[in-house]
Formats: sequence, C-alpha cells, structure tokens
Amino acid sequence: MSANNYRKSSSQSDFQLVQEELKKGTLPNVILLYGTEEYLMRWVTEQIADRYVQEAVRMLDFTEIEGYRLSSAAGIMEACEMLPMMSEKRVVRVTDLNPKCDDLDLLSDFLSRVPDTTILIFSQEEKGRLGKGFGQALAKAGKAYDISRVDRRTLGGFIRKYLKQEGVAFEPDAVDTLIEVSGYYDKDSGRTLSNIRADVAKVAAHSSGTVTAEDVSEAVMPNEERDVFAFTDALTAGDKARAMRMLKVLLSYGGSEFNILGMICSQFEIMMLIRETAELGRPISVLTKQLKFNEYRVRLLSRPAARYSSDQLKEIS
Repeated sequence: MSANNYRKSSSQSDFQLVQEELKKGTLPNVILLYGTEEYLMRWVTEQIADRYVQEAVRMLDFTEIEGYRLSSAAGIMEACEMLPMMSEKRVVRVTDLNPKCDDLDLLSDFLSRVPDTTILIFSQEEKGRLGKGFGQALAKAGKAYDISRVDRRTLGGFIRKYLKQEGVAFEPDAVDTLIEVSGYYDKDSGRTLSNIRADVAKVAAHSSGTVTAEDVSEAVMPNEERDVFAFTDALTAGDKARAMRMLKVLLSYGGSEFNILGMICSQFEIMMLIRETAELGRPISVLTKQLKFNEYRVRLLSRPAARYSSDQLKEIS
C-alpha cells in the first residue's frame, strides 16, 4: 500500500492520523513511531494489536523485540515471515533498534518485502537514528509518524480519562490547573504523559473523592516552590510575621540560601514582566504563549504583582 494514499489535515496530529488510518484499515504494514511520547507509542501499538491479533493467541501473534539488545536483525525478519496462527495479522514491535547491528542493510532491503500478513512497527525517539538508507527504505515501504507532545485538548481528555479510572470526581478547573502546574508545555520541558499519569495518581490519592484545583496544587507542585510563592505573597502584602515564618520553612528544606534567593528573584522578575505587560495594555497570555512561562505560575504571581508598579518591582529585583 502506498504511504501517500491518505493525507492528514493541517490541524491533525500524527497520533490522530495513525488512529484514523487504523480505523479505516489503511495503515501501512511497515511503520515507524518516533518522538518523545513513549506512552503514546505503546498505546498506539496496543491499539494495532487489539485490532489485528486474536486475544487467544496474543502470545504467539504479537511479538515485542528489544532492538537495542540486538547485534543482528535476523530475528526481526524471521518474526515477520512467520504466518499468524489464528489472527488476521501478526504484529511485530521493535523498540530502539541498535543502529550498529550487523545486517541493518539487509533489514532495510527487507522492508519492501514484509508480508501483508504482518505489521512491523519500529518505535524510537529520534526519526533518523537508523541512518539515511534505512529512512529511505522505510519511506518507500511504509510511513513514519511523529508521536510527540499532544495538544491541550488531547491532554485534557487524557487527564479526565485517568481521573475517572482512579475512581474520583473532579471540579472543571482542576483539569486546567493540572495542565498548568504539570509543566508539560513549559519551554524545554522533559515532561511526558507518563509523568502526567503519575501526577493524576498523586492528585487522586490526595483528594477526598472530588479533586479540586487546590488538591492539584498541593499534590503536584513541589513543596519548596509552593512555599516560595507563599513567601513572596506575604512579603508583597507587607505581612512580615508570615513572611518570616515562611522563610524559616524554606530554610528547613536544607537547600542553600542562594538557591532560595534565586527562586525569589525569579518570581519577582516574572512579577515585573506581568506589570510591564499590563501597563502596556497587552494580555498576560503574551507571557505564556511567547515567552513560554508556565500559565499557572503567572496566574499565582499576578495578585502580588498588582501591589506594585513595574518601577517598584525593578528596584526590588
């Protein structure tokens, strides 16, 4: 099947595309899943296996190969050439194939001859990890799908799904707060859906049955960072007694005074940018969209920032 038989819309992610092609039965039998979201790549693979492999013979017709352990690709080709026992197709998944295995050229040539009774899935973080020759062979035989960071709507659906699986209810703003606090969309963030899944479990365990935005903040945001916010808020409100109490709490974590000072200065710098943005009549969303500041942190600092002019904040910071 030609990889060009189906074109995605400009707003459609590769994750959505592979699901749609699977549903339509137009998925090529050689595919590469690449990107940062290993969680989604496993999910896609499970969907493909559920679609083509009979549960009764799953252990026979669904083969997972740890490619980074291989010195030869012969086992991959042998697995692909075996006929399915009772399933519509065999599914062979190869994770992180070793680019230095002895017969990678033979495997590249084999891609065009993978039987129609087999779906061969390569899964890895970098698209070009296996070299130019392999990439060209795969482009002719199948298709590559970029399974990277999901959009906000998909992330929200992911969080809601797993909150329900945890058996808890949730207030509408709790999901938005978790997205913001998680740091998933922060600049240079290494956070993935696996991290988000762990955050959901923590939030559910922390709640009393209905997850609130406060539950999210307390469960997900590091204590030290949350307490720096409280210290900054007390300081700007002129509440010296509360500020001193929070400073003692911060020092009790055992970090250096310079680290705490750096976090405080960073918050005052963000507050200064909030005030400058407001004084210019521009929306605060400029800071989150263009400068990639975390939306939840900007919102938390907006209240103390409103107590000062930008000039006063410059002097403080």
